[in-house]
Amino acid sequence: MLGMLVVASLWLLIPQGHRLFRPGARLSFGALCWGFNLAVRPHGKPVAGPGTLYVANHISWTDIPVLAMVLDAAFVAKSDVRRWPAIGRFAWHFGCVFIEREKRGTTRAQADAVEQHLRGDLGLVMFPEGTTGDGGPVLPFRSSLFAQVAGEGQTRVQPVTMLYRRRDGSPLTRQEARQVAWTGDDELMPNVVALAARGGVLIDIWFEEPLTGSDRKELARASREAIVARLAEVR
Repeated sequence: MLGMLVVASLWLLIPQGHRLFRPGARLSFGALCWGFNLAVRPHGKPVAGPGTLYVANHISWTDIPVLAMVLDAAFVAKSDVRRWPAIGRFAWHFGCVFIEREKRGTTRAQADAVEQHLRGDLGLVMFPEGTTGDGGPVLPFRSSLFAQVAGEGQTRVQPVTMLYRRRDGSPLTRQEARQVAWTGDDELMPNVVALAARGGVLIDIWFEEPLTGSDRKELARASREAIVARLAEVR
């Protein structure tokens, strides 16, 4: 585990914008996944090119390094992620857009931050449930941050479905799913230790059909429906 952290941390020495920054990021997050014995099995292909908003169901802090390995994109994350041990530092260096989801009066500024990022050269990953879950029912998607991609007349939103399984591909029991997930008032470090001790998990990732639309609420609803339908099919 210590060796994994050393390898992963070397990437923090690479300045943003350097030609090795993105390859180094993938190597770094790959080292984190390897250290925790997280196997990733993607299905389908992500939409290529900048300006794409990927929207995924949210289960654990591990969603971030897992998706960072397979997507050329940064993340929309809650502001408290910045304070997480190790992961917060990686997220900041990776270029996350940190937002105050529960703070009134910040919606416009947060939407502007998303819009500015999407005008750059990377995609952006968002977890519209606004919190993690135990892999059960998918919570309603918050629509406010879809506003910057609604009505653009081009493919900009791609739902991404995530499902955690045992390493052999069999389903997690309800108890195992709760141990893997990081939800509610769970402390981060006990979850990290428990995940490292359980012998790993397999994470299936489906890149669903991209969506277009002129209404942010409709985009949020359609994105959630695509993820819910996939989970119902594969569980």
